[in-house]
Amino acid sequence: MFPPWWTRAEAATAVARADGLIVREGGLPTVLIVRSADPDFTDRLRAHGALLLVDPIAMEGCSAPSVSPPDSPPDSPSRGEPTG
Repeated sequence: MFPPWWTRAEAATAVARADGLIVREGGLPTVLIVRSADPDFTDRLRAHGALLLVDPIAMEGCSAPSVSPPDSPPDSPSRGEPTG
């Protein structure tokens, strides 16, 4: 995550200057999912303005599980059946 007052273009430029690749954009303009094989990449990201670095694979466990809606509503009593 880069400073919230930056534009997405400024954040993307910082990633490029750190020799990284943008894999995906996040929900906010300054949240980017990036990668590099270089072990010094995180240091360079910080040097170019990154405020928060999080392993995206580790973050998968922090997201809420997706819940599918039921296929059909619960069965209602058929006609003629006592309800009480």
